[in-house]
Amino acid sequence: MQSPQAAPTGARCAIHQERLADGVCPRCGNFACIDCMEGGTASLCPACRASLGTFPFSRGDFDFSRVWNYAFEKWRGDLTTLGVCAFIFTMLGGVGSIVSNVFTQPAMMMLQKAGANENVVTAIALVVVGTVVGMIINMVVQGIGQMGLMRVAIDVLHGRKTDINRMFSQVKKLKNYVGLQLALIFGIGVPVVVVLGGAVGVGFVVSGASFTIRGVEQAFSNPVTILVLAGALLVVTVGLIYVTLPLTFAPWELVYGDTDPLEALRRAWRLGDGFRVETFGYSFVAALAMFGLTLAGFLALCVGAVVAFPIAIALQHLVIGSLYLSLRSGSELPLPPEA
Repeated sequence: MQSPQAAPTGARCAIHQERLADGVCPRCGNFACIDCMEGGTASLCPACRASLGTFPFSRGDFDFSRVWNYAFEKWRGDLTTLGVCAFIFTMLGGVGSIVSNVFTQPAMMMLQKAGANENVVTAIALVVVGTVVGMIINMVVQGIGQMGLMRVAIDVLHGRKTDINRMFSQVKKLKNYVGLQLALIFGIGVPVVVVLGGAVGVGFVVSGASFTIRGVEQAFSNPVTILVLAGALLVVTVGLIYVTLPLTFAPWELVYGDTDPLEALRRAWRLGDGFRVETFGYSFVAALAMFGLTLAGFLALCVGAVVAFPIAIALQHLVIGSLYLSLRSGSELPLPPEA
């Protein structure tokens, strides 16, 4: 968080007018006395602290046991409302997938029916267009649920009352959400395709195979192709782990920091750099907890999964959200502009 600036000479506290101010709140700009700044331990004025809520951990003061217990208690204390919010998130994800298929499936069927001398090029073009349009619509619909649940999780972790209406409070940021997802696809997905495609190409050249069905069989029956591809997969896997772990926090920063996609990526890298082990560990444990709760729901004659899966997703968001807020507090990133 930003540190308060020294107050101008003669400035008076916005709350205690009879007292000289000792600092300026970095969020709202109001003058604050030493009491309002809690003896110098708080950087924000009382009004901003009340607006943003409180969170007990910081970048230099957190550990898994305390963070997990805190997130678990918050989850258990408002299980029903959190479950409803996560259920909305799940339903929006399903709707996004269905709408996406509406655009992609007809084009795929047309491509399958196209003969050697028929409209194959047209069918391929429709597949590409349908896939892109469907993907963007899917991002928009799922983005509403994803960012909404993140906003609710942050509210809960700050000690605020859970508000289902907050699930739809991030619609104005959808353009930035889609931009973030496209930046991740082109910034990470394209290099992965290039590396793997290059490895396959090397295998074809070494094998002397042609780009035909028989040539593909010949190339992949050659040990050199398999070794080159395996090496490329290893490089890609290590690279993906190194790059993507810090970027876990990019959508959270988009929601909480209210910034643009590229700045969210830069801030996420700053937050997660040096904390990759913690990010992986928290994500792994949260995924295990989600799997365990969902499995328990399936064992309850499968009907329980309808309830168990959403509340498991809610717990996962609270755990990752707790890690995000811990790393952000004390990171010197700008204070969030909204409550």
